[in-house]
Amino acid sequence: MVHKKYIKRGGKTFGPYLYENYRVKGKTKTRYLGKTSEKKVKKSLKKIKESVKRNKTLFIFLGVVLLLLVFTFSGLFFLENSKLDLEGELSSEDLDVFVTIFPNAPPEILNVDEEIHVCENTRLSYFFNTTDPDKVVDGLRNLIVNVDISDKAPFYITSNILDDYTVESEIFSFNVLGKTHIEQKRDGNNAWAVYPETITANDGFLSDAVNTEIVIIEVNNPPSFDIGAQTIDLYTKGEGMVFYYNLGAFLIAQGEETLLEDLEFNLEFLDGVTGFFDINEEGIINFTGDETYILPGENFTTYHLNLSVQDTELLSLRDNIHQNISLCYDYGLSEDAQLWAQDFYLTITKENRAPEITSYYPNLSLNALGTDVLYFNITAQDPDYTPLDVYWYVDSVEKAHISNFNRTDLSEFEYSFGCDVFGNHVVEVVVTDGLLNNSLKWNISLEEVSCPISLPGAPSVGGGSGGFFCEEKWGCEEWNQCENILKGIVSDEITKDYELLIKEKCELFNYVGNSCGFQKRNCSDANRCRTEGSKPGIIRECYYTENPECSDGIKNCHNGACEVLIDCGGPCVPCLTCSDGIQNQGEEKIDCGGPCKPCIELPFTEKLFKSIISFSLILFLGIIIILIYKQIKKYKVFKEIELKTPKKTIQTLKNAGNKKHIPLFLLFLLLCYCF
Repeated sequence: MVHKKYIKRGGKTFGPYLYENYRVKGKTKTRYLGKTSEKKVKKSLKKIKESVKRNKTLFIFLGVVLLLLVFTFSGLFFLENSKLDLEGELSSEDLDVFVTIFPNAPPEILNVDEEIHVCENTRLSYFFNTTDPDKVVDGLRNLIVNVDISDKAPFYITSNILDDYTVESEIFSFNVLGKTHIEQKRDGNNAWAVYPETITANDGFLSDAVNTEIVIIEVNNPPSFDIGAQTIDLYTKGEGMVFYYNLGAFLIAQGEETLLEDLEFNLEFLDGVTGFFDINEEGIINFTGDETYILPGENFTTYHLNLSVQDTELLSLRDNIHQNISLCYDYGLSEDAQLWAQDFYLTITKENRAPEITSYYPNLSLNALGTDVLYFNITAQDPDYTPLDVYWYVDSVEKAHISNFNRTDLSEFEYSFGCDVFGNHVVEVVVTDGLLNNSLKWNISLEEVSCPISLPGAPSVGGGSGGFFCEEKWGCEEWNQCENILKGIVSDEITKDYELLIKEKCELFNYVGNSCGFQKRNCSDANRCRTEGSKPGIIRECYYTENPECSDGIKNCHNGACEVLIDCGGPCVPCLTCSDGIQNQGEEKIDCGGPCKPCIELPFTEKLFKSIISFSLILFLGIIIILIYKQIKKYKVFKEIELKTPKKTIQTLKNAGNKKHIPLFLLFLLLCYCF
């Protein structure tokens, strides 16, 4: 406890003198603290309070300025270290850019999505561009930009030159993508398949690569079937009297995934007739006819029926539906449960008679040009009035099918064999009531018409149509591994013409002796134009080595894929590119400089401003440290005064609320600087 003492001497009062009582081992002792004055204390407290106010204002100002400087410095740091497109509009002011000129710049693949979506039961067609500042075809330096895709089948790539600096490429599939393609790359038990692909572009020296995933979105396919006309012939007895149709087994054999017990079968008699047989839960119709089902006084009776089956929704079979399933709705596809229904006719007759073809066009023997559009038609009837099924065939291949054909109908068919097709061919039509049938054949002698050169922009027309021009769309498989040309000559794998051409190319590239080789690939036209105006090469020269590998210093094909550049890409490690996020191949910074786009240098004014900011931050750090030191020193003085000051005065200073806040605020400023 601190107390004051006053001493009177010579009529004067001196003091106060401060003493402190304290206890040691249970005994009270007193020690002298010193002499002070009430006025001095108040004066000191007033100065401290005024100093605290000034410091607080100063600290707030410095804190705001420091935060602005920190954010400005961070922005400049981001600007300097970011990869920027030289063609982007950063500012309306001109930039002083330092550019190093290199003899070759790499091609750049543009705007390829991380995921490319395509729906089941559709074909993929996805376009993107590749640019090259050195021109996509540079005859002076013999550079040609080649764009390719890593894994062929079911996806291929074709490219066309748009202008001197741009190549347009299309990733496509030859055929409709079905359930088989999904099962090959299904993602777990989810309703989609993922095909990882790497798209590459190279000019023979430098390359670019983009990784993407082609996602096939699964949809729910209806349980389709085609029952056709049915006839029960009571005259034949035995099997002819039985109508047996196992729809359930047929659907399962076709790959229907819905469990048989979950399929809903339904058979309905139409035209107001009461049904006298049905389909069971396993999808089986088993009915034996007799004369009681023939109307009195008639030799036959025909019944009109509807057969349907519904499966379950796709989610009942999969763990998850793809989030972009709505993309498939435009094609009439979905994940919902699907219903398939078909009308058919059942004729019960005392004696079945074969259908008759009552008229036909044209004559059964005719001559035509390969490109002519040939027109055929027939009329037919069934003596028992059973609606018929009509099938059209070209050279024994089914081309068209018509159900529920009646005697008043006209069945028509058109076909063009196309250019480069000649010789004898057959068009056949077959009509059937389910038991008996009749047919007709046209023998056609075709005169060859040579296919014209395909015209760019002409409509795509496949075989079997009347179009004369067709736009080719070629897709090629991977090149085979290089083989020695001598082996190819012995095995007759290459013709004499190709042999001479390959040897000439080998001499040109100095592939001498056993190093001269050849490799082949298969290419197909997705549009089946039957022309080869833009067909890519299917055989080329190559440097032969017996055991090609990723370290032989040769650009070759092995392990089922081809290298993009020498010993990189394809079966080897990825080639270095200007988009791999790594500072390599002589780049000045990550993916800029060297063979890549020039790095952007900051102009002088921005450099100067950055330097000012940097030195200002250092200066402010020094000021903050000095202020912290002074504040700590004042804090010590305050503690010393506190020990010598009456409680009332001490409480007044405490009420100012500055003793603890100022060091905390200084700590906040220091943390801002560290940030």
